[in-house]
Amino acid sequence: MNGADEPRNAASQPENEGGRASDQRGPESPKHGEKPSGDKQAPKHIWLEFISRLGRAVRWLDSHDGLLTAIATVVIAIFTVVLAIYAGGQGSISGKQTTILDQQKNIMQGQLNELQSEQRPWVYVTPEIASDLTNPPGVYFVWMNFKLKNVGRLPAFATTIRMQLIPLGNPTDYVAFQKQICTQTAQENSSDSIVLFPGQEFPKQLAGSVGVEQVGTRTSLIFYLLGCVDYRLRPDGRHHQTWFGYSLVENTGEANEACCNVNLLQVPIPRDKMRLAPLTLHEVWYAD
Repeated sequence: MNGADEPRNAASQPENEGGRASDQRGPESPKHGEKPSGDKQAPKHIWLEFISRLGRAVRWLDSHDGLLTAIATVVIAIFTVVLAIYAGGQGSISGKQTTILDQQKNIMQGQLNELQSEQRPWVYVTPEIASDLTNPPGVYFVWMNFKLKNVGRLPAFATTIRMQLIPLGNPTDYVAFQKQICTQTAQENSSDSIVLFPGQEFPKQLAGSVGVEQVGTRTSLIFYLLGCVDYRLRPDGRHHQTWFGYSLVENTGEANEACCNVNLLQVPIPRDKMRLAPLTLHEVWYAD
């Protein structure tokens, strides 16, 4: 009986590679009817859950489309108001900053101008009558001496002086006439220009003449002496100018005041009978 059972039992058990029956299973092989472990099952369940929730969210959004539109409109309106307030505040700040920057720029420019004005040449001019007023054929003529002095701290290059004697009232626009003189002086490439060093003085004599046709039939009048000194900080630098204006009148000797017209009937007139008086027209006095 045992002999008959043994073959049947042996046949009922499979053999392993070594020829012996075994019901042992590897550590990675699940037993029959068992599910895989949680670590291998988790990724699949996570993705299924995510897809399920995403589908529910899409269906909810589809069913509440009007509500979402209203909410989005309100959010956009609130955001627009906040943005406008912020932009307005930024604009106000920007405007204040611009004003402050402009003020600082003006202050710095003023300081720079002061520094430049201290470190540059300044040419001052003093005139005096050098001869009698005479009446050669066709003109009234007088010599003038000018003393140029550089009162600045740097040399004045290409220093030139020009002047013109005119009768009162011809021309009538004295400022325009003087500006014309100064413009011409700046445009000249004069051979008699000099370099005037700081503290240096330089004498210059110029002739003033007025044509009899400019005087007309007048027998007494006041002469105007208008002129300009032109110079540069550097030989190739920009022009600086000093404008001046004087009246040439007869000196009556009363309190040594110049008060009266020059009497042309008494020409020649000695220079000690005439005097230069600074013009009260502030436009003819200028320096840059």
